[in-house]
Amino acid sequence: MKKAVHLLAIQLVGIAVSLGTTLVDGPLPACQSNVSLAVYRALGPDGCSFAKVTVNNEQFDVTIRDVNFRLFRSSVQGVALPARVFDTDIKVTAPTKLGDALGFFSNKFEVAAGQRLTFQFDYVIDPPPSVIPGYETDIFTETPVFPGYALYKTELCAGGIFGGSLGCVDLLTDEESPVITLESFYYTKSTKDIKTKSSITFDKPTYLVSVRNTLILDGGPKEGAIDPDTGKNVVGKSQISGVKNTVPSAVPEPMGLMLAGSGLAVLAFFRRQVVR
Repeated sequence: MKKAVHLLAIQLVGIAVSLGTTLVDGPLPACQSNVSLAVYRALGPDGCSFAKVTVNNEQFDVTIRDVNFRLFRSSVQGVALPARVFDTDIKVTAPTKLGDALGFFSNKFEVAAGQRLTFQFDYVIDPPPSVIPGYETDIFTETPVFPGYALYKTELCAGGIFGGSLGCVDLLTDEESPVITLESFYYTKSTKDIKTKSSITFDKPTYLVSVRNTLILDGGPKEGAIDPDTGKNVVGKSQISGVKNTVPSAVPEPMGLMLAGSGLAVLAFFRRQVVR
């Protein structure tokens, strides 16, 4: 069945090239900034457009789609659970072009000693041409207190979606590959173990990146812990203001432009097959 779909896609390329179309639907809504994450989740599988790229004198939308959100709460015995955080409590700041950041911010990214919150943000960045050169992440801390900490990592599937035995499945070839994990962010005030930014450059530009952000806020043990700097017992907490992802801007190489012209219909076709 998969081979039949691939053959059909190849045939559609010829038709699309001859008709000068890439088989995409009508215009997408523009991505909004300073709105709740609930707005993005409600957009559905097609998502919204935050930028345009030009390939072979044709413009294509760069979209944010398939947005999802999960929250996990936990606490030690005798400590009340932290307040539940909903997608309506998280504000999204949207990019307006490649090179701008997609941010997730909230005044509820906070836990006390004995509490833990784990947030997961999933989405897909999808321009039909292969123009995504890599990925960057950042965290905005508000001095978590030892032994509390904030841990942030971003997992990526370049050119595919999460799944399969290795973690990622290529949309065009069905080949599997490992998930790319950017270096985790870890911040504690006392131990000075601080890293707030991480980035990666792909081996070659890709047309799609599936993203999974995981943010863990941990207030440390209920009874606290001995501060290695002072030797005193300290009760911790953890608080940050937000996290962000950035797709660097890039210009495709000439060969990439040629290949993009013949392959855009296939990419559009497979994208619709996945999200429908």
